[in-house]
Amino acid sequence: MLSSTQREILDALIRLYEEKKVAIKGEDISNLLERSPGTIRNQMQTLKALGYVDGVPGPKGGYTPAIKAYEALGIEPVEKPVEVPIFRKSEKIAGITAHKIVFVKVPDPTECRAVISIKGDTRKINDGDMIRVGPTPINHVIIK
Repeated sequence: MLSSTQREILDALIRLYEEKKVAIKGEDISNLLERSPGTIRNQMQTLKALGYVDGVPGPKGGYTPAIKAYEALGIEPVEKPVEVPIFRKSEKIAGITAHKIVFVKVPDPTECRAVISIKGDTRKINDGDMIRVGPTPINHVIIK
């Protein structure tokens, strides 16, 4: 079972890898998560030994997420993903997109809700912000 720190590191690795499509240096993860490079390095060695990440040697090396990393976080790798934007007021929030939307109790108008998984830095959304998600690519669903 992964610790919360390991899950956070894997999430950051996947986000950076999906954005850049190159091996990600531990320093990039360290900067994103505001953690010490030593902590990231130690955790990456463990994650590598457990099969969650692959190491890429050389000057352009770093780490890439293994399929097991996506599976551990419940993320399905997509060859050409479509971005589902998130807006605050009428402005698109840069660097974050909706990754997964699950509707719960749809037939009940008093209990219907959506659970949205977000890819990117969720610190860009503050408590109490009114956001709009969508439209989704196929059915053009918008959630407010």
